[in-house]
Amino acid sequence: METKKSTYSSDPINDSVSGSLINRYTMTPIASAVIAALTPGNPALAQDEDRDDGGIEEIIVTATKRSVSMQEVPQSIQAFSQEAIEKMVMKSMEDYTRASPSTTLVASQPGKNVLAMRGFSTATAGSEWRTESRVAVYLDEQPITSISNQPDVRMVDIARVEILPGPQGTLLGSSSMSGAVRIITNKPDFDGHSGYVQGIISTTDGGDGSYDLNGAINLPAIDDKLAFRVVGYASHDGGYVDNVLAPTLSGVPGAITGRVDNSANVKDNQNEATNYGGRVSALWQINEKWRADMGVIFQHDETKGTWESDDALGDYKVARFYDEWRDDDWGQISATFTGDLGFAQFTSTTSYFERESAYEFDNQYYNQWQTAYYGITNGEDVIANYAANYPNYTPWGALFALRYHWEYEFGNLFNEAEQTRFAQEFRLTSTSDSKLQWMLGAFYDDVHDTWYYGGTIPNLTELTGWVWANYWSCYYASLPNGENWNCPIPDTNLTYVNNYKKTIKQTAVFGEFDYSITDDLVATVGVRWFEYDRDEFQLYEAPAGMIPVLTYGRGSYTPIWTAVGKDSDTLFKFSLKYNLSDDAMMYFTSSEGFRLGGQNSAKAVSSGLVPETYTSDSMQNYELGLKSEWFDNRLQLNIAAFKMVYEDAQVNTRPSSDSPWWLRGTFNTGAAENIGFEVNLDWRVTDQLKFELNTYNADAKYTETTYLDPDDAINDPDNWWFLAGERMPASPREKYRAAVEYTIPNAFGLDGDFWLRYDHSYQGETLRNNGGWDDPGDPDYILPAYTQGNFQAGLSMNNELTISLMVRNAWGDTGSAYSSSYRYWLQDDIPGNTQGLQVHERTLQRPRTVGLSLTKKF
Repeated sequence: METKKSTYSSDPINDSVSGSLINRYTMTPIASAVIAALTPGNPALAQDEDRDDGGIEEIIVTATKRSVSMQEVPQSIQAFSQEAIEKMVMKSMEDYTRASPSTTLVASQPGKNVLAMRGFSTATAGSEWRTESRVAVYLDEQPITSISNQPDVRMVDIARVEILPGPQGTLLGSSSMSGAVRIITNKPDFDGHSGYVQGIISTTDGGDGSYDLNGAINLPAIDDKLAFRVVGYASHDGGYVDNVLAPTLSGVPGAITGRVDNSANVKDNQNEATNYGGRVSALWQINEKWRADMGVIFQHDETKGTWESDDALGDYKVARFYDEWRDDDWGQISATFTGDLGFAQFTSTTSYFERESAYEFDNQYYNQWQTAYYGITNGEDVIANYAANYPNYTPWGALFALRYHWEYEFGNLFNEAEQTRFAQEFRLTSTSDSKLQWMLGAFYDDVHDTWYYGGTIPNLTELTGWVWANYWSCYYASLPNGENWNCPIPDTNLTYVNNYKKTIKQTAVFGEFDYSITDDLVATVGVRWFEYDRDEFQLYEAPAGMIPVLTYGRGSYTPIWTAVGKDSDTLFKFSLKYNLSDDAMMYFTSSEGFRLGGQNSAKAVSSGLVPETYTSDSMQNYELGLKSEWFDNRLQLNIAAFKMVYEDAQVNTRPSSDSPWWLRGTFNTGAAENIGFEVNLDWRVTDQLKFELNTYNADAKYTETTYLDPDDAINDPDNWWFLAGERMPASPREKYRAAVEYTIPNAFGLDGDFWLRYDHSYQGETLRNNGGWDDPGDPDYILPAYTQGNFQAGLSMNNELTISLMVRNAWGDTGSAYSSSYRYWLQDDIPGNTQGLQVHERTLQRPRTVGLSLTKKF
């Protein structure tokens, strides 16, 4: 039997990604029998040694920091080639995560992206904005992972997307604890001038029209020495959610006299998204042994309105009293130098990433509730009411409910966030033909995050609450050591602000070693040592200019909180790969991932309910897989079974249901696990007919019960808890995608191919959140299963002109991957009383959208 030769390459940048077919040999009868036993019901593999040209295209991935066939990597990988991205009309993170069963995206609107892989998540989008991501995002060789909402790289001129479920900690470091997404752009080449231009127009049922214009051009400047690639894109997605007429909470009997509505903000199709950006990349062949790949990219994302629908008002309808908006600008500069040292290849990758985002969101529900609940003219009534509803607080602390004594009807939330990131990696990769292949590397990462977050009330200084705020600020200013207090408070419209800054510097060294024990058995060992320094700063003021007063009877404190910490650890990876034949491989992989620990704010810690520090959490993955090719590589079947164990899970939340909004921190909860399997199948049934199937089945759940406030666990059932056996949120038990494509060569007598394609995706039900007062029996707690069906029909002419018609969400499914519930009770509520306001909002799928695309390559 001829053994399967490794296709490992030490060049992860310039190896060809498309166009080549796998040149393989047939399986021996013994290996065929083994695979048949492992996959019962499948026909025997073809025994002919002559291969035709109808095999499935090979995809080269760089997930292991080497260029290698996806079918030879001993771990689960799903990759979308450029052809697949174009055929499936992928434009955003939502599109490729929908097509990846092991990946879940939670997004309340475009750009607010929270990723989860293999079911590990602890909250809905946006509610854990202070904890590090569990999924790493890479653009080419550079990390662009953000602390909360991940940047949404527009899928324009993209060579491939690699989805890597499972811990990738030894090679990719922190935030790749449960997996990683790698977006690989097309690079310049010396082969000549080429490019394309594409235009798309579309219309949405019940909504406004949309457009998308993009293109790329490859420009060789000096023969075999210097080439450039320029990419540009602009798009606008029309709205489809109506802002309808509705009263505020002030219209509820017993609240404020009078009735106010949002008539000034009523608008059809009020949610719009605009995106534009570009890339310029250069390839410089310095000499025969050295080259440089350099690039600059920028992107602007802008949204107006909200994508949420209020269940009480109907699908695609919402009530807003403020015109919401969000802007997101980011850019990256990168340079990769590679050189042949003879015994090894040297790689240096340097990148600088910068991101600025800002938003203003409507906060009228919360402000109205404050007014209805605390807006009583008698201060003693406020104190009595507050103490009665929050028995855990001292009567002295209840006095400070008076700072909520506002009468204003409206307000908004705002945030201004910035991130800068400098990353440097050096690698040495062996190039010999010996049984031992190795890679050694060093990594440095310097990330700075800044937020200026808060809420506003336009006429704050005219309200009764402003008088009370000044009273208490002046009182504390008169005391010894009262220099931190202002008397009077400077005029402002900011009800509260939080100025947060964080710096994390990480240093790591890593290595990976492959040893061929026999021609068919290869062992891999990976290790990564890392050390990180964390420096955090927070300044709280409520209102702006006044130090927040503690509600637990501990008096005043400095508004500034700082935290400095350092930690280090070591991660390991072990893998065994066995070639059953030239067409099949089995593997076992054990890998580890981690997330950084840190400290909580002094204000929260002073309550005694929030821990001062939280440790790193970690994940251990055990994966057994099969990668196989059948029928002259017309069928690829990959199966992976896994068990993932999650220790010291970090959760950012409140310690109990009666905690005020500001009393939250990051806690380490109990262990969790996920046991399941993934199946990826590509089948070229005939030269004209293709079939694809990707499935994920698992059950991510906590294996230990944790009360965040153990002292009150028995007496207060409303404390946040995480029960053993309960599923993790945003974690479907099943998810799949199936697609069929049929091509008619030279159809209708034309010089080109006509093709039809249908993609169908399904995501099982998920929990909106878990722990605390959410009732698993409450329908608001569960997001039902949903589907999406997409049709495409196109004509690809031999003159490089392609015309296609697409129908997205063809069946008009209104399913949702994001929801939020708010309950606002009035001051005369008693237990069990339903008086007040309950708001349940969901972000629904975009309604049926029909589009026409025209692409011209040259």
